[in-house]
Amino acid sequence: MKINSLLILIFVSIFLVISALASTLIKFNSPIVTSERELAFPRLMKEINQVGKIIITSKGEAFTIVNDNEKWYLKEKNDYPVPRSKVRNFLLELTNLILVERKTKLKERLSRLHLDATSDTSDSRQINIFNKNGKLIASGFIGKRKYFLYVDGRSGTYIRKGEEFQTWLAEGEMNFGFYSKDWLDKSVFDFNPKDVKKIIIYHANGKTLETSRAEPGSQMKLKNILQNREFKTENEADRLAYVIEDFKFNDVEFRNKKNFLNKPHLESSVIYEFFDGFKIKFKIFTLLDEKKLSEFQEPTRWARINIEDVKLLPESKYTLEKINGLKSYLEKWDFKLQELDGIRTTKKMETMFKPLSN
Repeated sequence: MKINSLLILIFVSIFLVISALASTLIKFNSPIVTSERELAFPRLMKEINQVGKIIITSKGEAFTIVNDNEKWYLKEKNDYPVPRSKVRNFLLELTNLILVERKTKLKERLSRLHLDATSDTSDSRQINIFNKNGKLIASGFIGKRKYFLYVDGRSGTYIRKGEEFQTWLAEGEMNFGFYSKDWLDKSVFDFNPKDVKKIIIYHANGKTLETSRAEPGSQMKLKNILQNREFKTENEADRLAYVIEDFKFNDVEFRNKKNFLNKPHLESSVIYEFFDGFKIKFKIFTLLDEKKLSEFQEPTRWARINIEDVKLLPESKYTLEKINGLKSYLEKWDFKLQELDGIRTTKKMETMFKPLSN
């Protein structure tokens, strides 16, 4: 066979292989949507200002965010307020999702994209958006993020629309949380720790730890300290007051007996007395018999917080209106403490000192 004929045969063979491969790819992969720029949830775009209810299901939990006269509340948290900004950002992100590419519609592959049915172990999130008349205007599943969808750094998100098994890669990011607590403004109050006059921790075993300072801003002194012991840090006692500075909860529940009183627990308390003429009392419930991920994990601690003995001095920087408003708010809720606050509100004196040398 001549060389030219052989080359022609090789080129024809390569062409046929490429054609067959292209045909297979076209058959099993839908085309990328590049020209129409189709919105994932077009009706939401039209009615974004008429949203009345959002239902999110993830990690085995379903929660409802309700619009009541343009104020948003979390139904399952006894109508705890939800910041308008969080709802706004969620709706805008959802509205701006643009379909880019069809992906799998095989049920057994949905979990890879975090688009399988929601459960305790799944990372998928189901969303249902209703207008003020109760009509469903957007529904689907939000899955895994696709980083660097475009060369300019923009990301994408894998989604499913409604109950369809067809999955999509969409342009845009979704940044909402898996849990109901992720939707809340966790800030409760913010006091200057240097305004705390005295702190008394009442431990469950009957022992107490007490610190005090002579005037605002001076160093806290620990009562009944042994003379031969040295603090781990110079401001070890001052740190106990940091709890009341920008205090934020881990989670919140409406105050009732079902939250933790029916579980094995230890009760303790801590009182923060202010120079201004009021006290903040934390009643601490440390849960027992919990499974720990490691030996260093702190137990779950809940707190019932109350303001007591309000006798504001004339020179107080805090108004009676503010203190009474906070007092009324605190009496309605139980707060799950963040780990560091849990440690500080149950601090034992021995843990504040350096180990004894041999």
